[in-house]
Amino acid sequence: MTRRIGFVDPLLPRLNATSAGILVLIAARVDESGPWASVGVREVSRLVGANPPSARKSLRRLREELLVESRPAFLPNGGQAESEYSLTGLGRRVVGELGNPGAVTLSSRETARMVMRLRDRHAL
Repeated sequence: MTRRIGFVDPLLPRLNATSAGILVLIAARVDESGPWASVGVREVSRLVGANPPSARKSLRRLREELLVESRPAFLPNGGQAESEYSLTGLGRRVVGELGNPGAVTLSSRETARMVMRLRDRHAL
């Protein structure tokens, strides 16, 4: 069973714990490196505590729900590097709501702890 984070605002999407963690991680990286941040699936899965296929699925879902944008990145020799991600306006709004405990209802204590740990770790 998937634990979901439900927002008070019905226009905001519902996120599972993995998607919320990835969104917070991308927000932290974007704050550090500018509008686009390089994020690898292996690194995301390790930091969020999900397996790589789940991390890929969550990244795809975040793109489909227009919370993040992605673009391919290339190495100087022309090889493909990890994709770069950026938050959309809606993605920034959702991250802001994650930082406002009164506006977000979390469906489980474990999910709440995981999101708050990521927020604290990346000082959002």
